[in-house]
Amino acid sequence: MPHQNNIELEQPVDDSDVTFIRDAAKEWPDFKPIYVPLIEAPKWFGVSRDTIYRASKAGDLEIYKAGSRSILKVTEVQRWVERSGRSA
Repeated sequence: MPHQNNIELEQPVDDSDVTFIRDAAKEWPDFKPIYVPLIEAPKWFGVSRDTIYRASKAGDLEIYKAGSRSILKVTEVQRWVERSGRSA
């Protein structure tokens, strides 16, 4: 089973947060979130959730938990994408 770290957030994450992150990235091109929800991986990185899960299982990528939501650290995924030659 992939190793997952729990992250303590000041407020719970909900679907409006995901929408805000997506909208902010469209409105402000320089906006770079630190974490994005795993479900958003295909939109942000051009790789499927299954690919992310396989990379996590292989120890190449960390999946974090924020409450019940799985999230990814953007810089870690970007480095993994660059190292593996996957599309971004």
